[in-house]
Amino acid sequence: MRRVRLAHCSTHSACLPLRPSPHASTPNPQPPSPPPRTVAPRSGRLVKALAVAVLAAAAATTAAPVGAQEADPLADLFPTASALQARFPDSAFAINASSLPALKTDGGAIIPVLCANNPVLGLLDIHMEYLSCTLIPGGHNLPHIHPRGTKAILVTVGTLTVYIVDEFGPVPRTIVSTVGAGGIAFFPRGLVHGQYCATGGGHCKFSALTNSADAGFIAVAGSLCGAPIKAVAASVGGSTEATAAAVCARLDIGGACAVIDATDVSIAG
Repeated sequence: MRRVRLAHCSTHSACLPLRPSPHASTPNPQPPSPPPRTVAPRSGRLVKALAVAVLAAAAATTAAPVGAQEADPLADLFPTASALQARFPDSAFAINASSLPALKTDGGAIIPVLCANNPVLGLLDIHMEYLSCTLIPGGHNLPHIHPRGTKAILVTVGTLTVYIVDEFGPVPRTIVSTVGAGGIAFFPRGLVHGQYCATGGGHCKFSALTNSADAGFIAVAGSLCGAPIKAVAASVGGSTEATAAAVCARLDIGGACAVIDATDVSIAG
């Protein structure tokens, strides 16, 4: 058994610890705990490559031009006004009407500028028709209708008598005006109207614009004579069918710029 030597203490001095014996055993100190292991970061080169790939994909998605998208096969059905205008050369927007061929009749001549031969008139932001008409003294632009357009005319030479047959009502009305050079007349859509040259010794000339590239044209005489001959005979006061047929045979059913003189029509039967 090991002997333990006690320290000697007196009442007048502190109790001093004894020197440890060289033979006394001391416990081995424990080494400090190692820090917790952390997951080593990925290789810097791999992270950089991944970041570049992500940025490239984002740029391709957000900055891709519209032209790179697949074209819709139906897109041409609804082009924008600007896209349509871009299809026409500059020269299409200015036309020298006097250089165009005139359609001549007994009553004068007409120069039409229509969408059929000038497609630029059909553009959404233009959408109109134009014509120039010359009438000899007494010449008529026969009664007709524009079912899809309102018309305005500007008289440039002579004096015109213009008329509009109003809708059927309790009091039938025909609007009649005299328009000289520099005057303008307006014709509502869908109503029967016409003009004749009231100048005594000279011709008349006017220009017309409609607010539609497809105003349409219905000649009153042509429409009437297109009905069954019995209906035509009834419409002209109960005349015989032979008389109605003779009248229709002599009418200029085209309706534009013609002279109609009732004394010229041969009445048969």
